[in-house]
Amino acid sequence: MTSVRSYARWQHRTVQGWLSRGACDMIVRIADTQQANGVRGNMAEIGVHHGRLFILLDLLARNDEKALAIDLFENQSNNIDRSGEGDYNKFVANIRRHVGDVSRVVIYRGNSTELTGAAVRQLAGGPIRLFSIDGGHSEEITKHDLETAEQAISPGGVVILDDCFNAGWPGVVTGVARFLATGRTIQPFAIGGNKTLFAAPDYCDAYRTALSGTALARTSMHRFFSYDVLHQEFGGSATMRLRQSKLWQLVKETSQGRKLKHYYAKFQTIIR
Repeated sequence: MTSVRSYARWQHRTVQGWLSRGACDMIVRIADTQQANGVRGNMAEIGVHHGRLFILLDLLARNDEKALAIDLFENQSNNIDRSGEGDYNKFVANIRRHVGDVSRVVIYRGNSTELTGAAVRQLAGGPIRLFSIDGGHSEEITKHDLETAEQAISPGGVVILDDCFNAGWPGVVTGVARFLATGRTIQPFAIGGNKTLFAAPDYCDAYRTALSGTALARTSMHRFFSYDVLHQEFGGSATMRLRQSKLWQLVKETSQGRKLKHYYAKFQTIIR
């Protein structure tokens, strides 16, 4: 079985999908904080694709916890916005390769919009402490999946939403806006690695504190829909040291500095 740390650092790259090391680091830190604070519950993800993020959740699950995968898989006719294409056989093969034991994995091959929070709890055998949402990217589906996750999570549970700030999927942020327009029991508390994290207000400060300790990211505070959120900008540790150096402050706005930034941005696009 692959270790959590090894998978988060580099082995997630061996699974086809969209997940950065920075996002992995955020999720692991949240899970460690849950462990320290006695937060219990299962794992779940809507939109598992080939399992790149789901495997991390499964590795973070404790012996008595389940990991619930929700995906259309072969029923792609219901994938109205073409936001991904799950593959059941590749998904199961990747679970076996990195986790080995698939006995605690529960697979729901269907549409997330047909599920409620109560149904998710029943499928998983209890509430969820880490719930990833990466399914349909339309406004309606995003709002529905957030409502489902809100109803399904345990006290201290965290919802991890993908692509909220991806310009290619504006339906996600409008779905968030509609979700937050009425009184909710969870709120956004952190943004980074293309993920937006939500939790109950009583837990947000503890989770922000845990995330702010990483050396991989430059952190700053912002307001998002009237909520305080911690933003994490990730790069390799060498990249962060360079950005913070006196030499870079001197050259970053010169013609040579702008060229370096241009080529670095192109390189990041290629390897994403």
